[in-house]
Amino acid sequence: MARYIPASLMAIVLIFLARGIYWAYTFSDYFESPWEFGDIVVLLFILVVSSFYIIPAMGILQGRKYGYYLALFMLSLEIPLSLLLFPIYPLAILFGALILALLFYFILKNRSYFQEFDKTDKKVIFGLVLGVILFLLSYGYWLTLPTPQEYYKMISKEAREKGDWRICDKLKDGIFWVKGWESLGGYRSECIKDFAVAKRDAGVCRSISSINVRFNCYVDVAQELNNKSICDLIDEEIVNYGLQLGVNKIERCKGLV
Repeated sequence: MARYIPASLMAIVLIFLARGIYWAYTFSDYFESPWEFGDIVVLLFILVVSSFYIIPAMGILQGRKYGYYLALFMLSLEIPLSLLLFPIYPLAILFGALILALLFYFILKNRSYFQEFDKTDKKVIFGLVLGVILFLLSYGYWLTLPTPQEYYKMISKEAREKGDWRICDKLKDGIFWVKGWESLGGYRSECIKDFAVAKRDAGVCRSISSINVRFNCYVDVAQELNNKSICDLIDEEIVNYGLQLGVNKIERCKGLV
């Protein structure tokens, strides 16, 4: 027989689900990991943080005790988190404190809704603890990796030394996990530009996905060679992009040489 869930607890379930999705979106938007295995660490971080909201929500829906305890635990964490994120917004802290107090009240008021603590609850909590341990180990490994800027410099140097710009494919363009935004530029494009300028090879510039970096590549190579005719190699995509902005990119390039 399906358990009846009080409306106040259902509201908490929706809030927790929204928080889990919010943190997943937030971390996936800001983290960038162009190094090998870096994506795995970011993914673990997203899964662990989001699970601490989504799993309690599922527990509340099922009337499980682990949902009760984890919900109280996460609400307790929201207090220092609010102080950390909004230290200069006292009204926001006050409003958040009132909301948290109300959520605490709803959970404690409906304590009888939850089943007795049993082996299932122990297994869920134990699984979350293991997830945290796995994340901490992965995070420790992540700290030993070079920063994105350091890794870019390492790969750029390797490509120039080995004479192969394709080594730059180890790097990424665009924004983490957002396809189609490669035109914004990034470490891969900068790496290929470094290679083209070092080798004085304008033909390599064509392999750059970012329009702006590709244009800068032609300009830099032309400056290295002190040869304005390099600007005539600028491709049609750059020319059309410039026309949209009211700029003749080829003439702009020659003016910079």
